[in-house]
Amino acid sequence: MKTYFLSERCFIYTISDKLDFEDNSKIIKIYRQFLADKSFCRQYNILDIVPTYNSIAFHTDFLDLSIFEKAIINKISQVDYSAGSVSTTHDILVDYDGEDLESVAQTLNLSVNEVIVRHTKPVYTIAMLGFKPYLPYLLGLDESIGVQRLATPRNRIAKGSVGIGGLQTTIFPEQTPSGWNILGNTGFDDFTSFNAGDKIRFRRK
Repeated sequence: MKTYFLSERCFIYTISDKLDFEDNSKIIKIYRQFLADKSFCRQYNILDIVPTYNSIAFHTDFLDLSIFEKAIINKISQVDYSAGSVSTTHDILVDYDGEDLESVAQTLNLSVNEVIVRHTKPVYTIAMLGFKPYLPYLLGLDESIGVQRLATPRNRIAKGSVGIGGLQTTIFPEQTPSGWNILGNTGFDDFTSFNAGDKIRFRRK
């Protein structure tokens, strides 16, 4: 565990330097605990809370940073990580006809169909949102279909593109440059409904 102030308005609490489900699950439980306690957030002038894979940022304009730090750490120490949590599951229909699907299959020495099967099998967890608004970084990709990002990123990929980059997969909520391998596209448009800790299931259209 490590804590520090990124600035006088941003306090960071980090669990580890790993990118795994267990640590992210703890971060999500911390995040939800604070969201549920609105009186605490008002008392300490918490303006925004941003979870990532293994850390969480608290943005504040509270004047006494020493008191703020102690209050945050004390509240985190009270989180029950063993308690169950409720999350929303989003079913996403995908047209698996992306420009990189065949090359990904060739790289992995798999059939196109097998890549699709392995991509649709997991129930993914939204570990965090960013770098574009509501872009979900997902945990749960089958490591056997992890592929490196493109050596030369494309200048533009379409909104709704579903891609793989390393051991991560995502859906792009807007048109953007990207080096991810595009497997397909979805007409899904309700990106604002995504929250850290939600689940995503990809379904072949």
